[in-house]
Amino acid sequence: MLLTLMALLAAEPDAEALALGRELSELSTLGTMMPIMEMAETEALVAEHPELDDAERAELRAVAHETYLANRDAMLDADARAHAEILSKDDMRVLVTFARTGPAMRLRAASGSIAARTMEIAGEIDFKQAVRAEYCVRSGKLCEEAPAPAQ
Repeated sequence: MLLTLMALLAAEPDAEALALGRELSELSTLGTMMPIMEMAETEALVAEHPELDDAERAELRAVAHETYLANRDAMLDADARAHAEILSKDDMRVLVTFARTGPAMRLRAASGSIAARTMEIAGEIDFKQAVRAEYCVRSGKLCEEAPAPAQ
């Protein structure tokens, strides 16, 4: 039984599973957020280099877009493979069918705004700093890196 389970886990996804996985990837939060992340990361990179003139900034943006496109496919392919290895084809068919519905499309379209609004509501959360502060309180260590705990 264990050998059968290992063989199933090691099985290479077939073309249909990979195609379903790719469609899920493109219709997922990852596929929706990647262009938004590209724009934000690109503009942050451009802003870090005020010494560049307009033509150089345009070239930097073009290089960023080319790099994004090359990495986008690799990321979506990896995500597609993960979907195909972990989910059944029946499950992926159901998920793809749902992802094509109006509510799912509206959710994807609103994902960027929802994420931005979530960050506005939640404020800036620095997980590592919060962990350091709590660890400092509990252990007395890492206190030089942690802000004083809130009272």
